[in-house]
Amino acid sequence: MPDVNEPKLLEQTLEEEKETDAKLTSLSKKVNPTAAGGEDQGKRVEGSTKKTASHHAA
Repeated sequence: MPDVNEPKLLEQTLEEEKETDAKLTSLSKKVNPTAAGGEDQGKRVEGSTKKTASHHAA
């Protein structure tokens, strides 16, 4: 027999997930502003990749 509270529980869970996502996104932007897709981040990752690749080749 299906639980009549399932849709309500699923909707509540979805709303909680949305709230948590918004809080974590806000927190991550405060902790690491470049994580929002700034240009510097791409350059830094690219540079570290080259460094790692040359390290492995040696």
